[in-house]
Amino acid sequence: MAQVQGGPAPAVGPLQQRLNAHRNRVRDLHQHYPYHKDLVIDFLQNFADEKVRDNKYGYKKYMKMLQDLANHQRDTLTIETNDLAAWCEMVVRSPDPKAAYAGTLFTGVMTNTRRYEKFFFEKMTSLLPQPDHNVSCDPQVLRRYALSKQFLASKKNEDEAAEAELGAEPDAKKNSPQYRIPEKLMYPFDVRFKETRPKENIVNWGLRDIKATAIGKLVCFNGQITRVSPVKPKMEVATYQCTYCQSRVFQPIEGDEFMPMQDCPSTFCKDNKTTGLQEGPHLPQCRFVKYQELKVQELAREVPVGSIPRTLTVLVQGDLCRTCNPGEEVTLTGVFIPHVQNVLGKQITIMYVHAHDIVMKKRSGKDDENSHEAKALLNQVVQASKDPRIYEKLSQSISPQIFGMEDVKKALLTLLVGGCTKKLGDGMKVRGDIHVLLMGDPGVAKSQLLRQASNIAERATYTTGKGSSGVGLTAAVIRDQQTNEVHLEGGALVLSDDGVCCIDEFDKMEESDRTAIHEVMEQQTVSIAKAGITTTLNARTSVLAAANPQFGRYDLSKSPVENMNLPAALLSRFDLKFLLLDHVSKEGDIKLAKHVLETHRHGTAEGGKKKGDGGPAGVGLTEDGKFDVKFLRAYIKHAKKFEPLVPRSLEEKIVLRYVEMRKAERDESADQRKDYVTPRQLLGMIRLSQALARLKFSNVVDERDWEEAIRLTDESKRSVLVDADEADAEDDRAAFQREMRLDEEDNDEDGVNEGAMNDQLEAMLGGGLDHLTAEQQNERINQQLHEGNNEDYMGGIWDLMRAEFIKAGKGEPLFVSELKKMITKRGFNNAQFDETLEFYEDMGIFEYTDGTKTAILEKS
Repeated sequence: MAQVQGGPAPAVGPLQQRLNAHRNRVRDLHQHYPYHKDLVIDFLQNFADEKVRDNKYGYKKYMKMLQDLANHQRDTLTIETNDLAAWCEMVVRSPDPKAAYAGTLFTGVMTNTRRYEKFFFEKMTSLLPQPDHNVSCDPQVLRRYALSKQFLASKKNEDEAAEAELGAEPDAKKNSPQYRIPEKLMYPFDVRFKETRPKENIVNWGLRDIKATAIGKLVCFNGQITRVSPVKPKMEVATYQCTYCQSRVFQPIEGDEFMPMQDCPSTFCKDNKTTGLQEGPHLPQCRFVKYQELKVQELAREVPVGSIPRTLTVLVQGDLCRTCNPGEEVTLTGVFIPHVQNVLGKQITIMYVHAHDIVMKKRSGKDDENSHEAKALLNQVVQASKDPRIYEKLSQSISPQIFGMEDVKKALLTLLVGGCTKKLGDGMKVRGDIHVLLMGDPGVAKSQLLRQASNIAERATYTTGKGSSGVGLTAAVIRDQQTNEVHLEGGALVLSDDGVCCIDEFDKMEESDRTAIHEVMEQQTVSIAKAGITTTLNARTSVLAAANPQFGRYDLSKSPVENMNLPAALLSRFDLKFLLLDHVSKEGDIKLAKHVLETHRHGTAEGGKKKGDGGPAGVGLTEDGKFDVKFLRAYIKHAKKFEPLVPRSLEEKIVLRYVEMRKAERDESADQRKDYVTPRQLLGMIRLSQALARLKFSNVVDERDWEEAIRLTDESKRSVLVDADEADAEDDRAAFQREMRLDEEDNDEDGVNEGAMNDQLEAMLGGGLDHLTAEQQNERINQQLHEGNNEDYMGGIWDLMRAEFIKAGKGEPLFVSELKKMITKRGFNNAQFDETLEFYEDMGIFEYTDGTKTAILEKS
């Protein structure tokens, strides 16, 4: 059958329609390239920023950058996307004939970044001015740019020679390989794009959203650095010198691998069939750039339910190397690019991101420190330091949602600031970092305090005892899969160098792993001798550890040292040790419950101040009147710049205090010992006083700093003893109160009339002690003890017991063990106490609460 001519066109499917539309967009974009190049020149020449002021170029921001490039004061031309977007919008509204193409310029940069990166580099080299009087004179900088100057001069001489030899047709020789000098050799600069648009205008890619549709585009995403490879050199241009014709041959290298040239492409070598390039590249004239590979993992809060975090490889080059460390959260901007690798004879496509900009979430770079925002924040910090209550306000701003614990928060503040590291003449070093141990019952917010400290610290790592091994804390030996080389990878303590390492569940660690911390906490180094590698790594970190007692909860029948179950060598390395117990107190529980409810309801503590109250001009304050994390981080960073010294006027007080502490430890029995006092304790108090002086931006430790350091040390020791005694009393009282409520009905049925007995007791005591205050009661009792009335020891002992009954309150039991401990400290012996107890029991003045005779109750 003959085909019908002139019939209707065949129907086009949806896939074909999309392909046709894509071809049309690509064809239009190619047609726009010449106009876009002209627009790039206009942008670099004419874009103005009022924040930039230069004597030569005025407000022209990028012309000033080009001048800095020519003066070797910077290596990268950074194009901010906010500037380019604003300029394109301005051009579109102008009557310029090229305005129609300005709208697609910004789109082209965001969707075809690599091509437009070359456009900007090409036009940058054409606009690069000559160096002026501000050119860098640094010898290292001059050596780095010596090769580019050599090739620039060589290019000029060869162009002149070619024109003289070929007359009006120099292009034939100039375009041959031996004359075509790559621009990367003459202009060793980079062009990068930095995402600076407002957040509402940025397409913030999730790491798992970066797929095939993002290839070639400029993507911006958040992640956490999990691994950083060593910095290595990468060859960008290989330069060869022919041994026969002496021609120079250049080989630009785009990927990670290349095959060196063997044959010289010159006409002389081709005619004579010689291979003059077998000696390989002439390395002194090759172009190298440093590069580094990062492994970026998806943030935990962005991982979908039931999924595991994904990882992406990021390649950084040039001045972006060594800018971030494992464990840091970053916002990364780069180009998503496929890369083909040969693995076991097979080609495998690996996707990676070529980084253009890296922003650390918790610390700022050099450019950020010089910004207007950073300078304004520094002025606020200096202004806030003049407040006489700045020490209390800073400590209260640490975990304000956690109720109480004022001294613990002050200890964390001193840990974040730290003392001063001293280097002696013989090479010995005295550490300045402060170590703190928090031990206590479960549920007292130890982990929350650790999390907050790691969040505030500019550089910190957080780990747990069971989730950490010895090599995970110190350093591990890793073999590189690409080069098969063996190198060290730092653990949590090494990564926390000049920062804080928070270790939760410290008591759950294996003893063999815990011993790896000893060297770090005192010498602040990690010594490694593995796999043929013998070296020492720096680990100048403050250790903040949290642990539970040996028996899960604090056992009051055991001594503090037994409850801690940590070796003395490790305990002595902690400058402060706080015991946090969960004991019952009606008043305290009411306040805690109100605080928790208020926090859950409004997000602030009860009675919290509003923003701007209570501080100097309300700087850096949150809605509840506390300093925010950004302000705390800036304050601590500025405080660390001071190096306070201990004056001679405090030496005698420091010596006397240390001697008293040693004597007090010697007088304690082994069961009652709550700490080990060593010379480290003396150095710890000095470090605390230096940290307190730093908080006042002072270079001298004054007496108030020393007194506060002593107070914090005493409070940490007192918490080990006093909190345990209070918890003991509260727990026992709660148990006996339950028994007393059960016995009330029995007492009522018995109908015991004890009124006459009470009258007789009051007469015997001469009016009793009810009308006296607590201080007057103690004064009277001490007077009886020290005036030679020890013969009537029963009266003195009963006065002490009666005072304790009054303190406890009506109907509250007293525990025999506590009474015996208190009375023996007053100079009586156990036999006298037992005899007195038996005498007054026979008189019916008190009774035992149960058959175990562990507590007594005064009869009413």
